[in-house]
Amino acid sequence: MVRAADLQVRGRDTVTAGEAVPSAGELAAFCRPVVTAPAVVRRDGRILAGGWLPDFVRLGELERHLGGGVIEAVAGTALEQGRLRKRERRRLMSYPLVIRLMIAMTLMPDASYCQSLARLAGLLADVPFALAWHVPTEKVITDWGSWCPQM
Repeated sequence: MVRAADLQVRGRDTVTAGEAVPSAGELAAFCRPVVTAPAVVRRDGRILAGGWLPDFVRLGELERHLGGGVIEAVAGTALEQGRLRKRERRRLMSYPLVIRLMIAMTLMPDASYCQSLARLAGLLADVPFALAWHVPTEKVITDWGSWCPQM
């Protein structure tokens, strides 16, 4: 784990951790950031990402084209209008995640529900979030209609 505050931008495409610059020939790890989230440090020393995976899932370039927060606004409007039931507790499938899944499924017509959701979650599924999440079963995904009967 590297603290975000310790990252140094060098040039246009290079980021290093701390002040040290590797020497020629020295082994270096090249990584792609998956998520930036507040650190949660457990008593046993484990470091987890603060947050909940469904809050971080996005549709990439497609969602940038739609505009930030559009899917959350759609879900919020549906809740306000009574078209979706307000949830009493957090579930594996948030309404915005279900909307994103429906869009992703149209882009992956040969994939199962679970495969589509796993691809949508991508590398985020490997991040140790403080609020645990996993790809739900097909039944959980297909039962999403029981959460919002008026859709």
